[in-house]
Amino acid sequence: MDEHLDFAGNNSVDLRVKDSCGELRVIRCWKRKNGDHDKPVLSSGLLKFVADYGLGVGDKVVLLREDDHSLGSQFRIEARRRIVLLDGDDWVEVTRVAY
Repeated sequence: MDEHLDFAGNNSVDLRVKDSCGELRVIRCWKRKNGDHDKPVLSSGLLKFVADYGLGVGDKVVLLREDDHSLGSQFRIEARRRIVLLDGDDWVEVTRVAY
């Protein structure tokens, strides 16, 4: 992911991402040193996304980059949950929790 983000000499960047409902969210991404390379860490804004989608232990958040010829690169965020089927496990997209 690091090669797709422009930190412009900073240690963090605010990502503008769209969720599955089309809502624009801002999630901060920090560079954290991990040995010889930087490791991206998502922080501000992520907990609200997790709460809005009712995620828990074992669920995952997926950040996807989409290239648009007119708008450039954009990011989309998805919540996924593992389900157990007769023929194995699968990951399905989680919908937003209704309030």
